[in-house]
Amino acid sequence: MTVMLRKALWDIRWTAFWFAAGGAGYVLMMSLFYPMVRGQAQQFERLLAAYPKGLLVALGYSSIASFSGYLGGEALNLFWPVIVGVFATLGGASLVAKEVEDGTSETWLSVPASRRRLLAGKLTALAIGLVICVAACVIVVALGAAIVNATVTGRGLLAMGVV
Repeated sequence: MTVMLRKALWDIRWTAFWFAAGGAGYVLMMSLFYPMVRGQAQQFERLLAAYPKGLLVALGYSSIASFSGYLGGEALNLFWPVIVGVFATLGGASLVAKEVEDGTSETWLSVPASRRRLLAGKLTALAIGLVICVAACVIVVALGAAIVNATVTGRGLLAMGVV
């Protein structure tokens, strides 16, 4: 399994890197807009009060005046799940299909290990790629909070990473 895990990690390295960099870049950019929102929090709160409650719940807005509420509503509740979902879908679809396309499936299946074990190595590599994407986002949220003088708790960051 370790050989297949290493090969799968090597195959997925750039995909994971670009998804992590793109998602983290977007979250950082949205974090840098927070001081403008914080300065006009009362106007934003009045605007959001005019929206239907169901829409606000669906979009995940709690309080746009706090850093975590703003970032959750602008990036983490909508955009970030799409990024991770697309990465998981593309990575999952290419687990076996890439071997067939590259013509290496015969070599892959000739390894003296069960197919379940080989597939488990590929699935583990996909899970590691997902963890890398999530870790990049968690680090950038902490970095963005430090840049804009906002507070985030370690417990909140851990909960965000788990979710």
